[in-house]
Amino acid sequence: MYAKCFDQSQKLRYDLKGMKIEMYQNAVQAKAGFGVDQILERGRKEKVWTGPTDWVLVKYDADFKIISLN
Repeated sequence: MYAKCFDQSQKLRYDLKGMKIEMYQNAVQAKAGFGVDQILERGRKEKVWTGPTDWVLVKYDADFKIISLN
């Protein structure tokens, strides 16, 4: 789905606002509002998506890995 969206784009802009991070012993939760502005290659039509997003990352060895994205 993401590849198709990117392939159809002439221009794509992604923005995060108001990020809040909560740290736990072996995990991190990040929440923010997102906005995606897309101009399609065909017809130069503009699409806009906005909403909340929420990531949970868990520490594996020395790195953090995303285990969920809502």
